[in-house]
Amino acid sequence: PVTIRHNNNISGVFGGTRRGTTTGTTNASGVLTIAHGARATPKQAIVTLAMDASHSLAVLSKTSTQFTVKFFDSTGAPLASTSVTVDWQVNI
Repeated sequence: PVTIRHNNNISGVFGGTRRGTTTGTTNASGVLTIAHGARATPKQAIVTLAMDASHSLAVLSKTSTQFTVKFFDSTGAPLASTSVTVDWQVNI
């Protein structure tokens, strides 16, 4: 299950920001998909860990409804089947 909290200050379709905090479980490849709720594909997705600082992440893709993040452990291996919490912001 994925928990999403949103703080929205979107203004029209172009321009604006959407942000939130998401807790979810990565898949076997260390990937988590997050629904952003914006009305267009973001130009930028900023994601920060709200948990163990020894982990790292990379945004893999962005669409008009979601973005995908891959998580890594301290050795660079995928963080598989693990609960993660992130703070995020998308900019349109």
